Amino acid sequence: MVSSLMMAVVSMAMFGLTTQQPMLLESLLNYPVSTTGMLMAPRGLASACMLILVIVINPQFDPRLKIVFGLTCIGIGSYLMTLYSMEIDTFWIVMPSMIQGMGLGLTFSTLSTLAYMTLPKEQSVAGASIFNLFRTIGSSFGISIATTYQYRDGQQQWHALGEGFNPYNPVLHDWAAKQGLSITDPAALEQYQSMLHQQSQMVAFVHTFQLVGVMFVIMMPMLVLIRSR
Repeated sequence: MVSSLMMAVVSMAMFGLTTQQPMLLESLLNYPVSTTGMLMAPRGLASACMLILVIVINPQFDPRLKIVFGLTCIGIGSYLMTLYSMEIDTFWIVMPSMIQGMGLGLTFSTLSTLAYMTLPKEQSVAGASIFNLFRTIGSSFGISIATTYQYRDGQQQWHALGEGFNPYNPVLHDWAAKQGLSITDPAALEQYQSMLHQQSQMVAFVHTFQLVGVMFVIMMPMLVLIRSR
């Protein structure tokens, strides 16, 4: 049961994150769909490589240590994603994804093994149904929570950042003067709106990645409930 609960939380966090990253790349950074797919692929490749490596290291290490290492990798990758800005390059998109993929492959495979370890053979089908049910429910909740959180936070950041756009802000006058515009010029207003949208959405995505990272941290204490053998 503990393995199923942890799988639900892992699925909640990871599926929430993996639905947000393509939205960030396509809608905010203006990457084409094909490029977005290529940038997302390293996470899956790293996960597949780790699944193969787990077969080699499986007998030598305590399952709880492998889960800790996997969750740590995913947490580090999520933390690196909180450093995103409008100027990030492809390296800082791919590297956190690969680190997350390594942790994801290790965590998923180990949790799957632990889930069936104590089950009698005749109950394996029922156990698989429950395990996959928890994973499906967790991923559904994760996508819904992450999308809702990002949308609501984006609106909050829009209003918070928009407070600086007022005719009494000297920095705004200086910026408009450097552009050869006045603050009431339609072209300047259009640029204000574009920058405000970009920055508010970027902050919202970063906050969503922070939420995902926190979810992996608070999952660590659940490991004390798992038997090592």
